Amino acid sequence: MSRPVRRWLAPLLVLLLATVLRLHAIGVQSLWSDEGNSVVQAGRSLADIAVHAARDIHPPGYYWLLHVWVRLTGHSEFALRLFSALVSVLGAACTLAAGRALFGYTAGLAAALLLALNGFSIWYAQEARMYSLLALWGAAAALVLTALLLRPRRKRMVALALVNAAGLWTHYAWPFVLLAQGGVTLLWLANGGLRDSPARQRVLAFAAAMGGALLLFLPWLGTALERVSAWPATGAALAGGMALQRLFPLLAVGPSFDSLTPDWQTYAAIAALLLILAGSAPTPRALWRSVLPLVWTLAPCVAFLALGLYREPNLKFLLPAQAGFALWAGRGFAWLWSCPRLLLRGLALAAGATLVTAMALSLGPLGHEAAYQRADYRGLVADISAGLTHEDLIVLNAPNQVEVFRYYYQGDAAVLPMPPGTGPVDEASLRRLRESVVRARRVFALYWGERERDPQGIVERTLVEVSHVADSRWYGDVRLVAYSVPRSLAVVEEPEARFGDHIVLLRHARNAGQLAPGAVLQAQLDWRTDAALDTRYKVFLQLLDAGGVLVAQHDSEPGGGLAPTNTWMPNETVTDRRALIMPERLPVGRYTLIVGLYTENNPGQRLPVGDADHQVVGSLEITGENG
Repeated sequence: MSRPVRRWLAPLLVLLLATVLRLHAIGVQSLWSDEGNSVVQAGRSLADIAVHAARDIHPPGYYWLLHVWVRLTGHSEFALRLFSALVSVLGAACTLAAGRALFGYTAGLAAALLLALNGFSIWYAQEARMYSLLALWGAAAALVLTALLLRPRRKRMVALALVNAAGLWTHYAWPFVLLAQGGVTLLWLANGGLRDSPARQRVLAFAAAMGGALLLFLPWLGTALERVSAWPATGAALAGGMALQRLFPLLAVGPSFDSLTPDWQTYAAIAALLLILAGSAPTPRALWRSVLPLVWTLAPCVAFLALGLYREPNLKFLLPAQAGFALWAGRGFAWLWSCPRLLLRGLALAAGATLVTAMALSLGPLGHEAAYQRADYRGLVADISAGLTHEDLIVLNAPNQVEVFRYYYQGDAAVLPMPPGTGPVDEASLRRLRESVVRARRVFALYWGERERDPQGIVERTLVEVSHVADSRWYGDVRLVAYSVPRSLAVVEEPEARFGDHIVLLRHARNAGQLAPGAVLQAQLDWRTDAALDTRYKVFLQLLDAGGVLVAQHDSEPGGGLAPTNTWMPNETVTDRRALIMPERLPVGRYTLIVGLYTENNPGQRLPVGDADHQVVGSLEITGENG
């Protein structure tokens, strides 16, 4: 095989690897809330996209491109995410080209490989959002700025203006990359960049490119400033040590760095540190080249932290810094590999192999472990849609859930976003919620992002007050709670049973003494404590057959989880409404209802009730018809 063929084959194989990793299992996970927003935006006209983006925290550039894309490929999960995947591969290609232009063939190839394997890049390459596009513009800007500073040409100036304008139209975090470009240019100037007339041309070309980008973004500039200044703060300050501890592994390996064993975390950190230390070796004759990867990595991170933007969902703003880190480490590998001493070459191979292996090991958990899974709206809808009718109500506690929910659900049940707009939950929306619940047979509530949209839990508290909790389960970071709309409680018993030393069950009421299989038993438990409690207990309501075998149960903290026992005030009555769903194939006969409490994290540690560990609160007859 000839040398030219070998030099092209390795980059092609790296880009092929990047493509395979980004396409692998791309449609396995469900779309989540923000991707649902992308679906709806892409389905609008170009003008309507701009109108709706003007009320959001993202400019319309990505949505315009996706609008064109879905008309060619369709709206399937695979098609929607394919755009991001291919854009991410282009970002790896730009990183490879930038590395070659800055430091040579080996550095470019190493940088592209590190970017191809990084879980941070792969994760967002499989998401129908604008973040892979943001990363592409970041890598392209590094490539074009390098070319412009090496040799100013009008077409390179125009290219930089277009890339920067595209970045501004894609995401409001793009000024972080503009900051990096300014830093590199200032370092170039400090390194003797104005000693001759051609150097001044480079400065003028850079200034013209910045001005051109701003001019192209001018129609949206006022909207951007208004949205950025008006949007509520969603981050926090982070100390330097904590920032380094979180951001370094993310850029070096990916978001699933913590899934590695402690030994592999140490090996990967040492390998990455060795490569970036080697990549920091100055080249006095062209200092700006040596420093570009550092500035491209650090400037966005410092700005991100200085503005108090740190929180896990905001880390994707730093994707453009990923190209800088890859160039930094790639340059370090190439510098060590170019040394004549075998020891340094061995270090290059050892560090590179260790980091690549750690990245490969982290990709498995990224695709399979629950901690890294997106909200499963597809599975949620599949679980509840079969029995949904027009008499049921779906409540979504964050308005932007409605787009992804409607992507999967096309049934007749009413869907109620709470609140209906982007503002806080107000009395008008709560009144609408109560009126809708009264007309419903069952209510299914999807809770997501409560800390931002409903930090006081007003929607959930309202539903707990006016209905009975029947079931609660998690689908990723979305919680589905099923409620049974109240009927009159026809059966009332007052056991006055004491659980442990302080908790008393004053009253038990339920909607019927007999039910059909598949029906819902609604129960109300009234509790009281005669002393403050330090322990959190869960309440269980169970149905036992004649042989004492459990056939149905509902376990949760009191009040649908909103009235933990350690918040109870002495001598005040706490009302706990819950529902018990009868199995569809429950045999006809008489069953026993029991109630008890156990410590929150230990179901086996029940509070005693006399000589027993539960209280019998009545019997229930299962018949062929509801009683």
